[in-house]
Amino acid sequence: MKSIGWIGVGIMGKPMVRNLQKAGYTLHIYARNREKVADVIQEGAIFHDTIGDCAQGRDAVITMVGFPKDVEEVYFAPGNILDRADPGTYLIDMTTTSPTLAQRIYQEGAARRLRVLDAPVTGGDSGARAGTLSILVGGDQADFDACPPIFQAMGTNITYFGPAGCGQHAKMANQIMIAGTLSGVCEALTYAKAEGLDVTCETAPHYLLMDETMLQEDGRFKMNPPLRDKSDREALLEGLADGTIDMIATDHAPHSAEEKGGGLEKSAMGIVGLETAFPLLYTYLVKPGVISFARLMELLHDAPCRRFGIAPATGFTVFDLNRTYPIDPAEFLSMGRATPFAGWSVQGRCLLTAMEGRAVWYDKTLLEGEDAE
Repeated sequence: MKSIGWIGVGIMGKPMVRNLQKAGYTLHIYARNREKVADVIQEGAIFHDTIGDCAQGRDAVITMVGFPKDVEEVYFAPGNILDRADPGTYLIDMTTTSPTLAQRIYQEGAARRLRVLDAPVTGGDSGARAGTLSILVGGDQADFDACPPIFQAMGTNITYFGPAGCGQHAKMANQIMIAGTLSGVCEALTYAKAEGLDVTCETAPHYLLMDETMLQEDGRFKMNPPLRDKSDREALLEGLADGTIDMIATDHAPHSAEEKGGGLEKSAMGIVGLETAFPLLYTYLVKPGVISFARLMELLHDAPCRRFGIAPATGFTVFDLNRTYPIDPAEFLSMGRATPFAGWSVQGRCLLTAMEGRAVWYDKTLLEGEDAE
């Protein structure tokens, strides 16, 4: 097999396509936005305007799309994969979806003499770039036995689990294990605190408000640790509510535009957060009632001061909690402008910062006249 059709050239799909190209495969790709895949086209991938054209005439067709509804569309919509793939083609869905959907694709594919495998992955975008993904495969043994070279171009731990749907069952078991680990960490922290051990836990705004489905191929989204699954974000929110998490840090890590201009693969780690932390958390946690305003102040100010022995400052900051505005990196005072929150609408505009009885910064829109300064 040398000719592969690929549907879904996103955060995970793009580096997987590149690894297959490095392994000598000819890649035919489909994406909704051609501009976003211009780089892999320049590297040799052949772009098609429709899913059907991308699937027809290939030895294998691989899908790596967002959600189960997207999987249904690319396989079952008229003129798409099941209608256009040639008999004998290997259809490999690497999206994390449901075992039931995987079995449905298998059954429909078998009726059309297509060879169907479900092969979700673990390892995240970093594993996709490095070619070190774990690939969990379900389908007919003979079909799996024909595909190791394809899988080995993208991963290092390839396991066959059984008939159609078993790859998705294995991925579900993996996710349950991860959720259990997170739950165990939370329980350990709760126990340690209850017994008087000196332990604390902190997180940052982007981990509370974003997950990996929001990733874009942009250095603004590269941070360490990376954005995780929606269930991880929900676990952190639970930790805020029950007191497991003691503090929220801005995670402010300014970098130059050049350092953040290499996309997810080559950009420096870290984003700015000093000027966005309060309005984001006030807007998306306090306003909807996830936490109280007093709890936010505890997390951002009081708890860090206690933990690190920081004496109360002789200054203050004034925010207009009724002022709504879009986050615009061009307005930042920080020389670092890389934020994944660009364009987000927030409430809570900083108007003034004072130290030792003197305004060290203020919003000049407060001035009533041009010569008031």
